[in-house]
Amino acid sequence: MSDSINVNSSAAEAEASQVSSAAGYFTGKPLSPQDGISTISANNNGKNAFSMAQSCNSKLGEVLDKDAANIRKLGNAFEEFDAMMAVLNEKSEQYGK
Repeated sequence: MSDSINVNSSAAEAEASQVSSAAGYFTGKPLSPQDGISTISANNNGKNAFSMAQSCNSKLGEVLDKDAANIRKLGNAFEEFDAMMAVLNEKSEQYGK
């Protein structure tokens, strides 16, 4: 067993940044109204479908932001764990394993 866990913080941050960057592409876009007074049901149904799609798109962006934060937290947790294991290893050597 190795004495420590090697956490590549820069790689974890790079991954988190890529996920966070991707989240920027998933934002809702407003529908440009071309026919605000139409009574054609297809027009209304199209607007509703567009709104639902944009809502899902925005939610996906929010989830990606949360995933980026989780990647960062996990990297930090591994660093803390590595530090604790180093102390434990040091103590075990000090007291004769």
